[in-house]
Amino acid sequence: MRKTINDDIKHIYDASLFDFNDLDILLHETLKQTRDLLNAEAGSIYIKENNDLTFNVFQNDTFSYEDIYKQFFILKDLKLPIDSDEKYLAVESLKTNKIIIIDDVYNSSEFEFLGVKEFDKKFNYNTHSIITAPLIHPITNKGLGVIQIINKKDSDDNYVLFNEKDKNTLSMACSFVALSISKVKQEVVKLEVLNNKLAQINETLEEKIKIKTLENEKKSAIIYTQSKMVSMGEMIGNIAHQWRQPLNTINAVASALDIRLDLKEVSKEEISSNMNHIMQTIKHLSQTIDDFRDFYKINKHKEEFDIEESIRSCINIVDASLSINNIKTIFKPKVRISIKSLKNEFSQSMI
Repeated sequence: MRKTINDDIKHIYDASLFDFNDLDILLHETLKQTRDLLNAEAGSIYIKENNDLTFNVFQNDTFSYEDIYKQFFILKDLKLPIDSDEKYLAVESLKTNKIIIIDDVYNSSEFEFLGVKEFDKKFNYNTHSIITAPLIHPITNKGLGVIQIINKKDSDDNYVLFNEKDKNTLSMACSFVALSISKVKQEVVKLEVLNNKLAQINETLEEKIKIKTLENEKKSAIIYTQSKMVSMGEMIGNIAHQWRQPLNTINAVASALDIRLDLKEVSKEEISSNMNHIMQTIKHLSQTIDDFRDFYKINKHKEEFDIEESIRSCINIVDASLSINNIKTIFKPKVRISIKSLKNEFSQSMI
């Protein structure tokens, strides 16, 4: 069956995005997923505030966290006037309600990209191509901001140009992003109104102060619950990564064995060998579940445990994520050491 752009959109942009009630978290998540859709190296999001586009989120896979923080600190107060005579790519995209593709920022005749060139020079980076799209609410047609995706790569990690398919994909993705942003902003406004009302009540009545305290505790409980859900989501994602290859192995062995059985070309020894392979793989899956269960177990009692075994368990938990990012872990302890401490907290500190 042929895979379409809509399949990708449905897979990545689901209803769970609409459950975020923190704008920064939402913007970071949607930018990351949009970059994944287009296989892009970097990107940023600007949000419309009054008559300006304000810089909100910046991501770049080639940067360290320190460099990303430096860049964000420099640009955190950046505002692009929408009514300015200067021609900014982000502003132009929002005003014209068009997706704009720039194949080469250093040979662009329409935009000067002085800020981009200054950025490249300062951080020793090379911006190649940019695709910029307005975030337009699909129902109200209100412009909420702009998303910029930078430096598309192919499967061999070579820089390539954005194409018409990327343009169509980004157009659909922007509708989801705009809906999410709109919902979060509405919730923020509602929360601000509620806080103002509580503040007025607190000025006059002690009983209202108690009510405000209860409200704050409820909000804290909601935040705690959301934090747990995020942690559970990360755990499930890691389990999925860890299980994918073993499950593929089981499927391959079982399929090959089934074919050979149909052809009557299989011996008892081969069946036994294949079944043993499958059982070893299943044992690995079971061990993976045990590792994750132990990691998230709440245990405040000190116990004696082997440091090497604990570290290997930690490596096993994050191994899939490391492999995806082409990171190889080498762990060769020279001695075995046992300590009596909080094993679970040791593992969490390691990870």
